[in-house]
Amino acid sequence: MSPTASAANAAVQSLLDDLVASGEELGLQVAAYRQGRLVIDVWAGLADSRTGRKVDGDTLFTVFSTTKGITYTAIHILAERGLLDYYDPVARYWPAFAARGKSRVTIRQVLTHTAGVPQIPDGATPEDLCDWDRMCAASTVARSLNS
Repeated sequence: MSPTASAANAAVQSLLDDLVASGEELGLQVAAYRQGRLVIDVWAGLADSRTGRKVDGDTLFTVFSTTKGITYTAIHILAERGLLDYYDPVARYWPAFAARGKSRVTIRQVLTHTAGVPQIPDGATPEDLCDWDRMCAASTVARSLNS
């Protein structure tokens, strides 16, 4: 690891340690790549407060909306260049999206969260969200009920 990467890693580690020590965060991790190389790889705090298990480099976290900013920026650039229109149906670009009555949902509706597409299966618990097999099974059941 280069001296610059080591300094950045140390600075981010210090920030994470401070966030956990302050009580603002229970446990978290940060990984960042620059030009294809891992330059920051740090973690702090607890992954499970009940058992006291600490966060490590393999701890899985549920993340929501992390790609929205990048995706929305790309969509706005495409619209600015005239390559798509906000009022186009999503299915024009992603035909499979039209299934189960979504053929008229527009890009604008998706961007403004007015498309009416549910986010998680009914009754899902926080524990369920971290269980890959359970969430895949719930998604499969939901798809079969809606088809």
